[in-house]
Amino acid sequence: MWALACVAVLGCTESILAADVVAEADVRPTSLWETWWAPLAGIIMFYVVISRRWMRLNNLPRFPWTFRPGTGLLFFAATLFAGIFGSLIGSLISGPLPDDSAGALNAQAALRVMTIVAFVSLLFQGVVLMLMPGWRSGQTRGQADRRASVGSCILQGIIAIIIVLPIVLGLATVLQLITERLTGTPPDPLAHETLVVLADGRDSAWFWGKAILVVLAAPIVEEVLYRGLLQESLRRHRVLMGGSPWGSIIGASIFFTVMHLGAVEWQAILPLFVLSLALGCVFARTGRLVAPIVMHMIFNGFNLFFII
Repeated sequence: MWALACVAVLGCTESILAADVVAEADVRPTSLWETWWAPLAGIIMFYVVISRRWMRLNNLPRFPWTFRPGTGLLFFAATLFAGIFGSLIGSLISGPLPDDSAGALNAQAALRVMTIVAFVSLLFQGVVLMLMPGWRSGQTRGQADRRASVGSCILQGIIAIIIVLPIVLGLATVLQLITERLTGTPPDPLAHETLVVLADGRDSAWFWGKAILVVLAAPIVEEVLYRGLLQESLRRHRVLMGGSPWGSIIGASIFFTVMHLGAVEWQAILPLFVLSLALGCVFARTGRLVAPIVMHMIFNGFNLFFII
């Protein structure tokens, strides 16, 4: 269960810190998001998705469900509040962020603070998730498990991110170009606060600890929260969604995007929402969290690769 309890470093923790982190490196790494091929590849992949009708969510796999929708929503909210409270405690332990934005030392100090806050938040979220009933799903009476195997779902997640990644990158490229035309200034290709802090603190001893959290821990806890708890609880709630798969996917994706508003640039909001829709769709089609977790890990690793 502790693997599921890792802090959501791309969520509420960074929203608290994002307003204070101002460290800027003199040189930004070149981003693949600026390349010309992304919009074209995105259009092609989107056509493939539409033509293959992969967005239709009929005959979804049935699988054992071991807690009530209200319980899932309650623990979803409790885990978020635990993460926020843990972040505040971590901020007290690690000390304030550096005031002066100049210099690599301040960038490394900012990375140290954010990493410590993430670890402390892990402890608080871990306690809440460990108390969540029903994670160990046995064969529930009257509920057949018709999902594909774990290995098959991992493969589906890999294929899905290969298809979705050009769509997200293409959309981000177009929005960056629009932003540059409107403002006259090219936006920072590192549109997420975590990537900014990691890029500025590449020489810090805290870099790899934070990178591991971003690539391995954050995808696990975020998919458990937003897909496993929120999306599935919404879908099974008769009053809120009435069993609508896409209604629950859109609802969870809106909440997922809103929770990132303090940590991402405005031009990254729509691509983030599209990514969340894809994660939710793959989870609905497979019925296993391993598929969106693999997608999320590859996506975060892809972004992190270009600042190493």
